[in-house]
Amino acid sequence: MVNANGTSEIRALYDSIVDNYSGRTHTSTDTVIEGNQASVELITVGIHRETGNQVTIPNVALLTFNESGKVSKAHVYLDMKNIENQIRVNN
Repeated sequence: MVNANGTSEIRALYDSIVDNYSGRTHTSTDTVIEGNQASVELITVGIHRETGNQVTIPNVALLTFNESGKVSKAHVYLDMKNIENQIRVNN
């Protein structure tokens, strides 16, 4: 699980994804919205820059929005062992 609070932490979280994976696609498979919160189930696919391996990352983002409708808090759940196994698969 990765937690990010506020603009700078949320930006750093997504920058780390951008820095490590090229050609990313995100497909939303389910979304639930209630009040100022949303949960989004995603499949993220990208090419790991160091190994060239395609990595498929099932993940869930729990988002909280502020009064302006901007994301103020994000909790992202993913299986790091699954990701590590995919990165190593062809090395």
